[in-house]
Amino acid sequence: METVNGMFLGPRVVAREGDRLVVKVVNHVPNNISIHRHGIRQLQSGWADGPSCITQCPIQTNQTYVFIFTITGQRGTLFWHTHFSWLRATVYGPSSSSLSKMFLNDLPNPARNIANRTFTAVEADATYAKPLETNLLVITPGQTTNILLKTEPIAPNASFYMLARPYFTGQGTFDNTIVAGILDLANSQFPVDVPQTTADKKYFFTVGLGNSPCPKNQKCHGLNGTKFAASVNIISMALPSAARLQSYFFKKSNGDTSILGTESHPLHLHGLNFFAVGEWFGNFNPKNDPKIFNLVDPVERNTVGVPSGGWVAIRFRADNPGS
Repeated sequence: METVNGMFLGPRVVAREGDRLVVKVVNHVPNNISIHRHGIRQLQSGWADGPSCITQCPIQTNQTYVFIFTITGQRGTLFWHTHFSWLRATVYGPSSSSLSKMFLNDLPNPARNIANRTFTAVEADATYAKPLETNLLVITPGQTTNILLKTEPIAPNASFYMLARPYFTGQGTFDNTIVAGILDLANSQFPVDVPQTTADKKYFFTVGLGNSPCPKNQKCHGLNGTKFAASVNIISMALPSAARLQSYFFKKSNGDTSILGTESHPLHLHGLNFFAVGEWFGNFNPKNDPKIFNLVDPVERNTVGVPSGGWVAIRFRADNPGS
């Protein structure tokens, strides 16, 4: 099993806002690898973002790469993970900026509950959020949230069960096992700088679950021997014969898929935060739905879950060239 410094989870990276980090990665495994700091705003340091074949070549076996970046305007808990193939299943760990309690989750679409208690969510994706009191929190893959839990004065040292289970809306077989852990306890106030002017660029993406042909000499478990494949605008990613940036420049793309149905799916932006200004079920109505956008106090994030069979609208400033 591939790990970092022999640890699983990998080592925790702790920094304060404004710190400049220098991280040296030496690849001692037979696979290519790269490291992505999920949610870190790589302001003018896109080469430290980590997506292999996008912002950097992967780190080859016995080779070294030094990531240099600065923590700017972020506080809370994020995480880092490899950005090459399925190595991310074991090569990952937490990153914390400033002082905060950490409730880190990278399970697929979990719904999380602390037994018989409400709690207050105060931060999302390393950005302060307007406090929300609840007893259930749904986190999509890639999201992080800090919560405040108030205990009863008569039981200051009590322990609580914390339950989580996957939230899956697509087709196919999925493990919905509930897992449990034990938690041992030892307004104008929340300004939001949402872009208010008319957007300079508008993009419309559709995400679906489909199937594509099974590769030769492989066994696939989709319908009629095909393999499941998520798609964007009815296109599933297939590795191009040339480098991805070169393929984009020459407007060449590969892959397509049929659509089986809808599913809840996360959306993540590298190098940028965005404001989730609206979401709902059903088809997006470009005439009526913008009227209900929240441009006053939406949550600022780097990852958002798109409702199954629904839509989400985001706004962001493209202020980070190269991201």
